[in-house]
Amino acid sequence: MTTLPDNNKTANERVMSRTIRHSVYLQRYAAGASRDVIGFLEEFVFPDLLGKLQTRLDRIKARGIDLGPWTTKRYQTMLGDLWTVLKDGTKEANKLVKADLVELSKVEADHVLRSLSGSVPADLDVTFRGLDLRSVQTVVNQPIVGAPMKDWWAGLAEQTQRRVEQQIGIGMTQGETSEQIMRRIRGTQAAGFTDGALNVTRSQAAAIVKTAVNQVSTQTRRATFQENGDLVKGYRWLSTLDSNTTPICRERDGKVYSVDSNDLPPAHWNCRSTITPILKSFREMGIDKDELEPSTRASVNGQVPATTTYETWLKDQPVSVQNDALGTARAKAWRAGDLTWSEVNAVNQLGRPIPLEDLLDD
Repeated sequence: MTTLPDNNKTANERVMSRTIRHSVYLQRYAAGASRDVIGFLEEFVFPDLLGKLQTRLDRIKARGIDLGPWTTKRYQTMLGDLWTVLKDGTKEANKLVKADLVELSKVEADHVLRSLSGSVPADLDVTFRGLDLRSVQTVVNQPIVGAPMKDWWAGLAEQTQRRVEQQIGIGMTQGETSEQIMRRIRGTQAAGFTDGALNVTRSQAAAIVKTAVNQVSTQTRRATFQENGDLVKGYRWLSTLDSNTTPICRERDGKVYSVDSNDLPPAHWNCRSTITPILKSFREMGIDKDELEPSTRASVNGQVPATTTYETWLKDQPVSVQNDALGTARAKAWRAGDLTWSEVNAVNQLGRPIPLEDLLDD
């Protein structure tokens, strides 16, 4: 009789514990990956952009702003230069991130396989299958929040171009110097350059990376569950339990879905939720065996782990935390029983919370 660790936990509880622990490391990886991409923009893209902008602005200012067609031509040339830098830079950022995501998917596939294999007793004739390289490539090429990742990077270039053009236009209209216009774009050192138009680009780039990491991790996990459909019957949604968790993720926390469901993280930009597998019971796996004795390490009983959900977690938190998570009025209505948990987290088609007055009117 084989005795393994965590005797007091079921296989599903054991694999979920590993999933939660791993998700912490994954979020750290996502934060590091986003810093790397911002570092690339800071080192190679923004200096080129700002350098061309400074040169062109100085030329326009030197010749005068009201010289007609020639000034207009120089202005359009400047905007064309900026667009080339942004377009090429974001294309390169996409390549760098995608290469990292391929490696991430391989690591995630290996982790999921080891986690599944380590969740059941070693003396059972159960073998889990991993993903091949082709499946990994398929996972990485999946759309992110409805569109290919390259389209999000292209959109980032377009949005940055518009913000830069807007600030240039405002600066010229107000008769600002080249350096004043540059500060509008770059920001000021006193504020850590967080007050310039390019800071929005940093934030959006980080969101693309973090969301892509979550997407690849989740899709890799789900693909592995599907590959082992004879042993895995579904997955459970796990949301990060803190006051920054969005309504949609709070509401889905703890819910169970089939392995073919399309309800998967990321549910939104910067989503931190993940999924954990629900293993079948011995009988469902085709193993003609009763559940193991407690001393051998847990039952593989196919039951969903009875663990804390976001709702039960939040009930045990101070009123201040509840108010921070839900909003003061919404939290008060929830505590009073005027709103159910599903109602308090209800969102419209745009993913925005339904106004409290609309919920209470119903």
